[in-house]
Amino acid sequence: MYKKGIVAAASLMLVVGAVACFSGITIAKEARIDSVKLYILKRN
Repeated sequence: MYKKGIVAAASLMLVVGAVACFSGITIAKEARIDSVKLYILKRN
């Protein structure tokens, strides 16, 4: 019975992941980071 729950949860995650990949939904946007400003902030 416990294995059925694990299989069901894994199957659900697989389906949700496949839908997210193939539907064109972007999960994270491209970060626009200025590396010079970042370097200056880290040094101070």
